[in-house]
Order: sequence, then structure tokens, then C-alpha cells
Amino acid sequence: MIFDREGYSAELYRFLDGRDRDDKKPRAVFISWAKYADKWVYEIPAEAFEHTVSVTYEIQKAEEVRYVQTERTMSKYGKIRTIVIESGADGKRAAIYTNG
Repeated sequence: MIFDREGYSAELYRFLDGRDRDDKKPRAVFISWAKYADKWVYEIPAEAFEHTVSVTYEIQKAEEVRYVQTERTMSKYGKIRTIVIESGADGKRAAIYTNG
């Protein structure tokens, strides 16, 4: 499941993650934008962005995007995988949360 605006609900994320199941098998992989990440993403040192990916477009030149994988603690959910990306063009950063 992809949430285009942070779909944060600890109960929903725990359900999708299968935390209520005896076997803990996830029901679905989710990806969600990290709301209110505009401050803490800039606290990550630039040298931490060791990975890159090339994003190609149909109508503009390809862009190299740097990223770092980390984790954050979400209230009522716990630790969650977090991927912070940094645009090569303007250096802006954004983050997503995922259980994938």
C-alpha cells in the first residue's frame, strides 16, 4: 500500500505489519511519506548519504538521488524503517516510512 500523504495510524500500520498474528506474517507492505520530516532530515550528516539511484524521466534529464536508510521511532508503533532521500538538483530532503 502506498500512502501519498502520510497515512500514519499506528493501529493500521500494526495491522498491515501483522503484529496481531501469532506468526507475525505481514498482510501488506506499506510506504508512506514521513510527515513533519522537514527538520530532522537535515540533522543527518551529508556523508551518511552513501547510496545513490538514478531517476529517469520521459520529459526531463535523469537525476541522481542520494539516500540513506535509517530508522525512527513512531509513537504507538515502535521502530520503523526510514529512507531519507536528497535531491541532487537542489539538495532538498524528504523521508518515507516503510515496513518493506
